[in-house]
Formats: sequence, structure tokens, C-alpha cells
Amino acid sequence: ASTSISLDDKSTYPYYFRTSVTEQSYTPARVSFFKEFNWNKVGIVHSPIGAYPKLALLIQREMTKANVEVAVMETIDADAAFALNSLKQKDVRIILYVGFTIPARQLICQAYRKGYYGSRYVWWFPGWFRTGWWKISDASFNCTTDELFAVIRNSSFYTSAPIYSSSNTKGISGKTGTQFFNDLNKSLNYTFKSSAVADTIGGIYDAVWSLALGLNRTEHQLLSKNSSLNEFNYHNQKIRSVLVEELNKLSFYGVTKKNFYFASAIHSAVYLVHKIAGLLAYCKGPISFKNGSSRLGNVIIWQLQDSYKKVAFYDIVRNKLNIHNDTLKWQDGKPPQDRLIVIVVINTITAGAFIPFSIISCLGIVFSFVIIGFIVIKRHNRYIKMSSPNLNYCILFGCILCYASVMVNGMDSRLIGVKNRKYTCVA
Repeated sequence: ASTSISLDDKSTYPYYFRTSVTEQSYTPARVSFFKEFNWNKVGIVHSPIGAYPKLALLIQREMTKANVEVAVMETIDADAAFALNSLKQKDVRIILYVGFTIPARQLICQAYRKGYYGSRYVWWFPGWFRTGWWKISDASFNCTTDELFAVIRNSSFYTSAPIYSSSNTKGISGKTGTQFFNDLNKSLNYTFKSSAVADTIGGIYDAVWSLALGLNRTEHQLLSKNSSLNEFNYHNQKIRSVLVEELNKLSFYGVTKKNFYFASAIHSAVYLVHKIAGLLAYCKGPISFKNGSSRLGNVIIWQLQDSYKKVAFYDIVRNKLNIHNDTLKWQDGKPPQDRLIVIVVINTITAGAFIPFSIISCLGIVFSFVIIGFIVIKRHNRYIKMSSPNLNYCILFGCILCYASVMVNGMDSRLIGVKNRKYTCVA
């Protein structure tokens, strides 16, 4: 089923359920990743159509709750330059994009043209972007695939849900998620290489189990009221309400992952029961339905290097992020900062230079006073009178001030404190 958050609107889709992990699971994973690297300032760029504006607002709200500043919130339309200029003006270095692939390619093309890429920038894209999404030729912008790849290589991240549970816990079918996929591959004599197929087949299987269990519980409820599923039709509100209620209560272990919430339109799931229950009747895993609609699940974070690499796993139940630092790659060997960091460095005079020059200055002051004393004592001497004693006094006093300034200006905040430093500067 779709991961769109628009389907969470129960006033519009009151009978919609799904086993696919929704977009709401990805934001906590991103926030945890951001916190790990002290990224507290981000920008969001989104497509202007579909559910993406609503999704962008949801992400903004969740980021704000987590004390992550959303400095830029821009829509990308026919001209990606405007959105990129907004990012540059606010010095945004962590960019989160939600939308379609064509505007995404236009955005990173503009980033390449304006030099807005490299070790200082990080891009986040939807996990459903197909492998090689930047390689699709498009006449609407003038960038080669190598130029686009230069922007996102080692700088872009993607979020997705695990395609099956790696837990050793056996579910309702008596098998673990790993056993389910291994047996399915053997049964079909085929290994799923397409992420589009692999990502959905486990959810389909769990949807079948969910509906089967929901129908079974519904039948028990109806029998106690002298009714039955045999009376079902799409206009029977009584059976429909009981089925929805039982689906909301449902909780079991499925093949995709623990603690998720079922989703798939009821009438579609009925169809799936008849079409694929026979094929998938030998598998199992943990499943749970909360509020009767969407599922929250664990999240895998991928980084695009020369290929996609799994770099982190987020457990939504424990709110814990496990980062594979040995797999992560950064363009300059370390994660970027989320903004320009201004570091104030106070350059001080070392004690090895201050002390000797202060001693010399003190000796100079003492020597100046000795000369002044000598002139005062010998002031009646003819040679002293001829040397203009008053002028000598001025010269010697100036020398004393110069010697004293060496010590005064050499005193920094380490010696006299920050508050007293202003007085020495005035002096």
C-alpha cells in the first residue's frame, strides 16, 4: 500500500488500512540521525502537488518539536534556482527533499551549476527513489549524469523500511521473516532483485494474514449476535463496523517487522485473500494495528556511495539509532557542520616572552629614574644646564611610559581577568 500520509485522514478514508510503513516513521529516524551529528538546522524542499506539501508541513512540525530549526521551507516548481537560492541565502547545509524524481534532478543540477555541493552539504531523498534515479536523461536541464552523481555521491541519504523481520521470533505461521523469504525464493526458484517487488511482497503477505484474522474474529463476534459473514455485502454497515473494530484490536507477529499497523483497503484485501493466500500460506511474523489505519515501523538509513550502503538502523519502539560508522563515508573524512561555525581564538603573549621583556622594561624604568635623580642632583652643573634639563625630563618621562606600556599591553585576560582588561587597554 502507499506510504502517503494523506491516507491517514480517517474522515476521507475511514476504511483504509495498510501494512506498509508510513512516512511518519521516517522523521524520527532522521531526527535521531541529525542529533547524532549535531545537525540542528535543516532546509526542506518539496513538490507542490499531491501529498507532498502536507508531508513537508508534518516533517517541519516534527523537526520543530525535536528542536531542529527548519531555516528554509521551499516549493520547487519549474525553476529550481529559486529554491536553491533560498537555501544559499540561509546557509542551509542539510537539505531534506520530498517529492518526485524529476524536480529532484533539477534541484541537484542547479546545485552543481552554482557550486552548492561538496563536503559541506548533505542531501536527504525518499527511499523509494529507484536505483540510478539520477541517470535518467532529461532535456529540461543541462547536466550530465556524472555531474549529478558528483553532487550526491557520499552526500545523500535515503530512508526505507526493512523488507522483512530479522528477528528469530516465530510468528503466526510458525516461521521467521528470514525463513519466509528463503522459502519463498526456493518455492518460486527466483530471487527478488527488484526492490519494488521485495519491498511489497512481505506487506502483501501480512495484509492477507491481517484480514484473515480480522475476518475470523469478526465471525466470532457475529455468531454471538446470531449473524454471520455469509450475510456480508458492501452495504452492510453492521458487519463493516465489526470488521473495522476487530482490525483495530488485531496484534500479531508478521514477516515484515514487529509492532506495525495494518493497512490495505478492505475490499482490496478481500481480493488478495482469494488470489494469493494459497501461495503464501506457509509464512509468518509480528503484526499490530493501532488506531485502525497506519503502521509505524523500524527504518533503515542508506547512503549513496559508489552503491547504496546501509549505514544506520532505527528502532522506533526503543527510539534507538544504531549507526555503522565503519560503513559511513564523508567527502573530507568527517561529517559536515550544519552551519558556519565561528570559533573565537584568543592569541596571548606567552610567559616566555612576557616575563623577560617585563624585566627589561623594569630595568629601563629604574635606569630612567636614576638619570632623573642624577640630573636633579647635578642641576647646577654647567654642562647639565647646557643640556636643557627640562627637555631631558620630558624625554626620560616618555621613556618611562614606553617601558611601562610594554608590561601593560602584555597583560591579557589570563593574568588580570576579562573585566580588568578594558582598564589596561584604556591605560
